[in-house]
Amino acid sequence: MPWPQEIVDFFNLARLRGDTDESRFYGPYNALLNYLFTFKERFMVVPQFKRPEQSKAVDFTTIFVVRHDEHPAVKIDVLYGLSAIGTKLCFYTWTRETGGAEPIAIRMDQEVLIDTAPESRWNLDLLTTEGEEQLRLVIAYIKVVCRRREIDGEEESWRLKNNVAIEVKKVETTSIIGQCSELAFLVVGKKGRGVYLNGDVGNGIWSVGILKNIPACDMLMKRIEKEAEDVIERMNRLMVKSDSSMKR
Repeated sequence: MPWPQEIVDFFNLARLRGDTDESRFYGPYNALLNYLFTFKERFMVVPQFKRPEQSKAVDFTTIFVVRHDEHPAVKIDVLYGLSAIGTKLCFYTWTRETGGAEPIAIRMDQEVLIDTAPESRWNLDLLTTEGEEQLRLVIAYIKVVCRRREIDGEEESWRLKNNVAIEVKKVETTSIIGQCSELAFLVVGKKGRGVYLNGDVGNGIWSVGILKNIPACDMLMKRIEKEAEDVIERMNRLMVKSDSSMKR
């Protein structure tokens, strides 16, 4: 889905003098983030500025923090960072499992001049279809995780928030007797089936899939190839063992 024309116009206007005055892009990015993270979804975009004497930069450095109900919206298993130079984007991914970020930082050298921020890393343009799709994927992932945690906080949960889910959570946390009968009429299967048959998402408890990460296409293909190779290798080992057993 293309960006609204107003958003595109904002960025095109910023481009006119953005090469010499990067602050021209602060307004467009603020507008874009407020479009993607709406107040009706309980998101709040909080621009944070660093003064030149703090950052030693020619211009102000601006960081946009997105909060969800007073909590950073990125406190999740996969943390996405986005660096923007004009409309050029560089996506960073940190995972709790590995404890590392990609692409990795390029360290400075005391003797050799090294480009620690190569232009090639900002390889997606926000105003292109590819750049827009990648950004929307990241936003969608963040929203799904935030929606999940509206119900169960830090716990793993696959229930979408609706009035039934809220009532179930209330019973689970306040019940004195702790009997399944207290929840039976809320979680009965017939109510859940109505969600899929009639499209009524408020009809009962139902589940949604949770994306764990959103890799770039080349990373995804390499991962699929590696997993396929691992499976083939395991099958080959099993076949060799079977042949050896038969010969004995």
